[in-house]
Amino acid sequence: MLKNYFKIAWRSLIKRKFYSLLNISGLALGMACCILIYLYTAYHLSFDSYHKNADRTFRLVYDIYFDKTEYNRATSLALVNALKTDAPQVEQAVVSISKQSHIVEVDGHSRKLFKEEKNISFTDSDWFKVLKFTWLEGNPQLLNQPNTVVLTEKLAEKYFGISNPVGNTLKINGQQLKVVGLLADKPRLESRNVYFYAFF
Repeated sequence: MLKNYFKIAWRSLIKRKFYSLLNISGLALGMACCILIYLYTAYHLSFDSYHKNADRTFRLVYDIYFDKTEYNRATSLALVNALKTDAPQVEQAVVSISKQSHIVEVDGHSRKLFKEEKNISFTDSDWFKVLKFTWLEGNPQLLNQPNTVVLTEKLAEKYFGISNPVGNTLKINGQQLKVVGLLADKPRLESRNVYFYAFF
């Protein structure tokens, strides 16, 4: 019985080749589009999901109105301070000046220069109260001291090799910074950028 069904279906496909090809192509295209939309959406929803309270953490953005509206994923420091003082429903507001590009100079047995493209972020210890990072050495409070820096594992290895970077110094634009902490690298989906965090 089942064999007859397959025979009838096959004869129908052969008899109407154009419509069969059209229907099969349409089905394949529809399925491919659904899979691509799912993968695209899942990929973008996966960012920062490893942070504690990720569902309650938001990034402020603003619109710039010129001839056409432009969107920027940033805000002013004044607004952050206003949220801290005038918005009781906001538990914590933090700021990070991220994706900065500088020349990093590492002193040691030989002077080394590294050009960091959008890998530097300026912030303070409050950043680590909102976002979850694993501290391998040091603690967030040390970042409140002037001229201090915290490195991720990849950057620490890049600058200082396998030795412990804590206590070493490096320079950005001629300003000397002391390494006070070491962070574990971000999870796989967030590993595209390797940041270090500095406080001046």
